[in-house]
Amino acid sequence: MKSVRKRAKALSKGREGRLVIPLAFEVAAQISARPLDEFRSDPTQLTNGLVELHKAIESDGIVCALAAEMELLSSRDKQLDLEYIRNHGPVSASLEACKRLRQTFGDQVALLAATTGPQLLAKQFNVSDTDCGTFFSQLIKLFCEAGVDVLMVIEAENFVQTSTWIESVTTARNIASFHQVSLLSWSESILTSPLKLSLDSPSLSGSGFITTDCIIPVNETIGALSSFVMGCRGVD
Repeated sequence: MKSVRKRAKALSKGREGRLVIPLAFEVAAQISARPLDEFRSDPTQLTNGLVELHKAIESDGIVCALAAEMELLSSRDKQLDLEYIRNHGPVSASLEACKRLRQTFGDQVALLAATTGPQLLAKQFNVSDTDCGTFFSQLIKLFCEAGVDVLMVIEAENFVQTSTWIESVTTARNIASFHQVSLLSWSESILTSPLKLSLDSPSLSGSGFITTDCIIPVNETIGALSSFVMGCRGVD
């Protein structure tokens, strides 16, 4: 049987398959018993918590970064400076966690990173869509180099697919494709979206990347997540 990572790479090439990765990230802070802000910005706590979460729910993948203004929280004075952001706060911690998780699990898990899309970045940083598009593509490349297998674009619910946005995500998709990484969109767009299922309604139907229909809150139970994964695999 192919390793999970090989199956993820096959999906990035448009082949058939199915990987179950609930959008569970902050819930791992329960295991570390640390304040959420501290947990998200400490690569050691983040890695350890995500390792334990994976052991508990046994999903096909691990979410090692999950937007939630992580780029803004990693900035200095709300400046869209990639060099500073990549070395500070939640972004730096998630990039390092990706590397450590890849070393720990090898090809036995898929790593997913959800980053803020260029249009939402423009609103958060109050800069042009073009500047945000360049930053977005560069950050996508950093996560690819850190070892992720799946990238998810998180935009505002009412975002518009402008020509600038399409150009930005097309560049990012080309970068991801070069690294055999899937670039997905949480919202409907020119990018492929995952199959989103309710946490309490797992299903055996569908293919591709299977995830929850919402970002799992920090106070969700580990048992509910485990039941979702087992339900998507047909395990009682």
